[in-house]
Amino acid sequence: MDPVPVSSEESGADTPHLMTIPRDITESNSIKYTRIGSRDANGNGKDEEGKEICDKMVITSYLPLYKAAIEGDRTSARRILKEDGKAASAKITWNSETVLHVAVTTGLAIEFVEELIGLMPPESLALRDKIGNTALGRAARVGNTKAAELLVKENPNLLKEQNDFGNTPLHLAAKYGHMETLRYLLNVTRREEPSLFVGKSGVRLLNFLIVADFYGLALDLLKEYPKLAVGEDKKEATAFMTLAEKPQAFASRSQFGYWQRKIYHCIPVEIDNVPHNSMGNGDEESQTDSSQRFSVKSTYHRFLQQISTSLGR
Repeated sequence: MDPVPVSSEESGADTPHLMTIPRDITESNSIKYTRIGSRDANGNGKDEEGKEICDKMVITSYLPLYKAAIEGDRTSARRILKEDGKAASAKITWNSETVLHVAVTTGLAIEFVEELIGLMPPESLALRDKIGNTALGRAARVGNTKAAELLVKENPNLLKEQNDFGNTPLHLAAKYGHMETLRYLLNVTRREEPSLFVGKSGVRLLNFLIVADFYGLALDLLKEYPKLAVGEDKKEATAFMTLAEKPQAFASRSQFGYWQRKIYHCIPVEIDNVPHNSMGNGDEESQTDSSQRFSVKSTYHRFLQQISTSLGR
């Protein structure tokens, strides 16, 4: 009996368990499921990397509601929710997703999401899927900024809700590289105790920003919380260690200070082969690309300077 892997919001070595569904399952604890074969927009069963797109197991009685959420069909959803007052907060899939989780993840119809939120009491917005993500966590994971705005407006407490991996929506937006959503969440997350920006939580956020190449935001965070430069996240990884694993485009370290040289020594160097006149007679696109590369390098250099300042040398 071959298992079917079920999509998880968290992938990688920190996954505490692999959720699988036996291929022949139709019933569990007297609950009947219907397997939905996932396909992309072109009807293919594989993603861009050639990996199989996971099937979805939907509680059979909630299949019409699930399809309405996938398609953004407000009329059908409104009728179903009117007939079943508990459907809005019911777990409708094997992964314990609510209809709101599903709608937020598809990102097709923000009006659908807005109407769902209006039908649910604020505390119901904190319902979690099988790995502990609220609907806001899902929105952050997929970069659905508009849905995030609606959810935070209705229930600001969702900002500090952690999933089973210890990630808040802010961490998820950083981890998966959604700049727009990340900026929004940074703006609305209050600097209050217990703070997400200090200790292991803060270091983890900083490390996610480094991995995502968001050096401007990482620089701002480090200026406000300099102790993050010497802290460790829950995996005992420091910002120094995270930087050391990333290749950067710098050909010379002569102008670096002590800690910058230490960091530079650990970083594999990749020299950009950019023509010297690329900012002169080149076309507009080349000039823009060169300007962007210069800006990234400049921000990265300033980030190294801030790291060295925070380390005290």
